Amino acid sequence: MHTNFLRRRLVALCAGMSLLCTSALQAQGAWPAKPIRWIVPYPAGGPLDAIARKVADTVGSQIGQPVVIENRTGAYGTLGASEVARSKADGYTFLLSSTDTFINAMALLKAPPYDARKDFTYLTQIAESGAVLMLRGDAPEATLSQVVVYAKANPGKVSYGSWGTGSYTHLVMEGLTRQSGAEFLHVPYRGAMSAIQDLVGKQVTLTFAPANVASQFAQKGAVKLLAVSGEKRSPVLPTLPTFQEAGYDAPIFRTRIWLGLAAPAGLPQALGDSMVKEVQAALVKPEVAKFIADAGFSAIGNTSAEFRNSFDMEYPIVIKMIQDAGVIAQ
Repeated sequence: MHTNFLRRRLVALCAGMSLLCTSALQAQGAWPAKPIRWIVPYPAGGPLDAIARKVADTVGSQIGQPVVIENRTGAYGTLGASEVARSKADGYTFLLSSTDTFINAMALLKAPPYDARKDFTYLTQIAESGAVLMLRGDAPEATLSQVVVYAKANPGKVSYGSWGTGSYTHLVMEGLTRQSGAEFLHVPYRGAMSAIQDLVGKQVTLTFAPANVASQFAQKGAVKLLAVSGEKRSPVLPTLPTFQEAGYDAPIFRTRIWLGLAAPAGLPQALGDSMVKEVQAALVKPEVAKFIADAGFSAIGNTSAEFRNSFDMEYPIVIKMIQDAGVIAQ
């Protein structure tokens, strides 16, 4: 009797566990049951937005549900990012943004609306690009070393347009200033295109651009290309040296502009893994890889752990650079 009782209890227990496992798999298999939002904290029409839309459309076709891009701009991208940080971690709201939103904004705002180290689940970096330092086409100098020599001999007479105070390009030039001893005049702009227009219009001496844009202006003779950030050369401009190759090895020069996908903190790992798998599948498709390359970026598609490690490595470097630059949080 006792043995039969235990046997019946064991059978019942196994049946119950099987039911639970089946229910869990069914629930996981139901994702996605509705459209998914990717919030992009930048205006529509820019290169980051274009890449986001291309990848989102491809992922949507793979999973059978639309992946909708929502542009929520303002406050260094924190308006859109904070909405994601406050959202339910259910696999239907994601943040697709760049370094500035995940890292720079933490030092540029007195009271950031989220803590990037705690409030997101980091999933995968989608693409990256170095920033190309460009010189006015009519300048007599032709190399970075020549520009540095002139700037050291003429303090404050060589101006550069950054993409904004505390932006990635501002920090790269701060790194160049500190390592070279040259004094450059900082002219902050609201984004890359305004700075590039003023470079071509001879209002500033230097500015930055993604590799594909820099290549186009160089071919027209409007600019000279000096160096590119990152640890490796741009595939778009394979003969252009990196800052390190040009003799400047501060940590900021080894970083790059990247576009990463994150979710609210607490996202179940199964959902995160599913989204990463879909993004990785999208990035290896020839038409997507070509689109990203034509935009001057390189596809990444790394793992969640690799993205988190990259973020943790870069975070203190960027925060310290902003603080050392004397930028006052707003």
